[in-house]
Amino acid sequence: MNSLTEIARKYNVDKDALGYLKHYESKFEIIRNDVDKVLEIGLDTGGSHLMWLDYFPNANVYAMDNRIVYEDKVYDKRTGRDMVMVNGWNDRDKERSFIFRGDQSSVEDLNKFTVENGDEFDIIIDDGGHSMRQQQISLKVLYSCLKENGVYVIEDLHSSSNQWVTLYGYTVVEDGDTLSMDLMKDFENSDNLILETKHISKEEMADIKNRIVKCKVEVGVNSYQNYIWPTTLSFMDLK
Repeated sequence: MNSLTEIARKYNVDKDALGYLKHYESKFEIIRNDVDKVLEIGLDTGGSHLMWLDYFPNANVYAMDNRIVYEDKVYDKRTGRDMVMVNGWNDRDKERSFIFRGDQSSVEDLNKFTVENGDEFDIIIDDGGHSMRQQQISLKVLYSCLKENGVYVIEDLHSSSNQWVTLYGYTVVEDGDTLSMDLMKDFENSDNLILETKHISKEEMADIKNRIVKCKVEVGVNSYQNYIWPTTLSFMDLK
């Protein structure tokens, strides 16, 4: 089978340039044939969605995004949803691909996704809007949808740097926000200093921490475009 790097370059996925692929391969290569369900928040060009379909040959791969605005679309009669048109997308891939239009900062939309698509996900990846609100609301709703030994990933934690006021039309760091990077570091070091955030209550935070076996913050590329922080992502292993 092709490596994740080879597949990512085939679909021009920016996770390659961001330096994330080495961490993904280290984490997932040994289990790639055993993964059944993957969710990635953030569809963008559709390349990453196709990458995961190729990399996890036996998995159903789900995408969630509220900005599906492609000029070329293919209509999936099974789900009644638009799917991005990419040359070479074979019939087998289509049967394993599920696209959900929804807002990751909306508890209502996230709950609707789980009702429609169930739980027991092996892997959930947040590569969505990258604001503190989006990252933390998605985490508090979706962590419980992971199966035992599942992995929750948040990409682009460098948005915690306050370098960007807005991204994709969203305020990145609102007044009163806890930085997602600080929260991941709290998880990683088992500091237990952050008991709640603007978007996660004390009870919800306690439940999340109770399920985390290990959290590891990884650095991708130290210098990328004009980013003032290294590109950064976090892996959370849940029991």
